[in-house]
Parts: sequence; C-alpha cells; structure tokens
Amino acid sequence: MRLPAHPSACRVLGEELRPFVPGAAARIAERVSAVDGVLPPTRPLFPRLRQSRP
Repeated sequence: MRLPAHPSACRVLGEELRPFVPGAAARIAERVSAVDGVLPPTRPLFPRLRQSRP
C-alpha cells in the first residue's frame, strides 16, 4: 500500500522551514519518515502552552 501525498507535502514543508525553525523542521522530517511504508506513531509537534492563572 502506498502512502498518500500528505507525508511528501509535510516533508517539503519541513525542508522549507529549516532556515527559520530548524528544531521544528527536524521534528517534522522525523515524523514523516516512513519505514516500510509505515509512519511512526503520532506525537504533538509543539508542547502545549499552559496559561498561568493570575
């Protein structure tokens, strides 16, 4: 079974973002790298920001 075009588009996006946000670009590349046609389990790309209470 062939993966759809979405991982390819995300890979290109990661490459384009590399000069601006290199850490995030590396995480994008890692998460869209298929092994034997299977993507790794999903995880949030950015940590959740918590709003402090006044």
